[in-house]
Amino acid sequence: AFDLAGVSEIVVDEATGLLAPPGDRPALAAAVTRLLQDDRARTEMGQAARERCAARFGISAVGQAYLALYRELTG
Repeated sequence: AFDLAGVSEIVVDEATGLLAPPGDRPALAAAVTRLLQDDRARTEMGQAARERCAARFGISAVGQAYLALYRELTG
């Protein structure tokens, strides 16, 4: 993915995916090519990305964050 605002909340370079500088199409193409050619890296990063997204953005995590916010706002 291009390393744009908000993307790095989900994609951690070399852990849950690969980031390329914004607008650097050759770097993005190289990252995609690397993942297409490396089954192990693709599988490991994909699993790590699923786990990160579920933990941070799944309904349980988001629901708990809203509940905490509402409790804070209502005292």
